Amino acid sequence: DNTKESVNKLNESGMKLEDTKDLLMGIIENLSALSEENAASAEESAASVEKQTASAQEIASASSNLADMAQEMSEMISKFKI
Repeated sequence: DNTKESVNKLNESGMKLEDTKDLLMGIIENLSALSEENAASAEESAASVEKQTASAQEIASASSNLADMAQEMSEMISKFKI
């Protein structure tokens, strides 16, 4: 009887371990999916920041050109006396 009980307990433990393993595998798969989603979001964010940086550089360049043109216009206007 003692041997039979031990075998039954081992079988129960084995089934519990199998259930626990399945649960852990599900959790790991979910974590993996979340990690992939986070990586994709990070890449999208980086691309967005890169575009914004490029736009800011274009605006700065255009502003500089506009300032130069304003200076040239001011110099030209100063040549005319009214």
